[in-house]
Amino acid sequence: MLKITKPTEIKEGFHGILYGKPKVGKTSTADDPKFKTLLIDMEGGSAVLSQAKNVDRVAVDDFKDFIEITDSVKRGYFMIDGQKVPCEYDLYVIDSISALQELIKTYVATSYAPSRRREIATKFGAMADWGDLRDIITRTTKAWHQLTKRNEESIHCIWIAHEQVIKDETTEQAVGTKVQLQGKDTADIVMAHVDGIFYMFNRQNKETKELERGLLTQTTGIYAAGVRQSKHAKPLDAQIINPIWSDIFETLGYVRK
Repeated sequence: MLKITKPTEIKEGFHGILYGKPKVGKTSTADDPKFKTLLIDMEGGSAVLSQAKNVDRVAVDDFKDFIEITDSVKRGYFMIDGQKVPCEYDLYVIDSISALQELIKTYVATSYAPSRRREIATKFGAMADWGDLRDIITRTTKAWHQLTKRNEESIHCIWIAHEQVIKDETTEQAVGTKVQLQGKDTADIVMAHVDGIFYMFNRQNKETKELERGLLTQTTGIYAAGVRQSKHAKPLDAQIINPIWSDIFETLGYVRK
């Protein structure tokens, strides 16, 4: 039966990408005092969260593991040792989409299209492999986007990504940045299917001389960033120092409950 509501009555989660240089603190943002968070770890860099009481971790060794995690979140529970374990997490941090593409490449060559003609059997690289890589990453991104738009069952999701610097072909000077993904237009397609893209940086506080981390929420210089939000809401600051996801989502109006 059709039902008409006001947009504010629809509850949804936030779906975003956080990218930047290595070791700037991207994974550490999973430690949010207001959220119970699941780190979906493909990088093996979770030691920085060892003292985070609200963060659990699940290791992903191949793309089939990731498919199972996606299906589990969709149905609302994990199957662990034959038992149903509810997916009771507020935020899912996927670390990282850059590593996920490597798992997908292996999956394409060994499981998805193992009989395809290649120079080396089970070695990714055939022309059709690249199309499959782009399609699978796109479908995967869309699947998680849908998980954040399920009213009361919505989740929040942040993809961690590595930075790719775009250079001018003539001068070789940096002219832009984007998420590091292989294949023609893959990064652009993925970046178009999220609610927000944040660039993370480190800087030294001029007064305390301490190192602090921050997010760019708007394109600044060569660094691409941007967030979808209501024109009636207070806009995010162009830079957010020591970011907390729950505060950011609340400001943007993404409310799950």
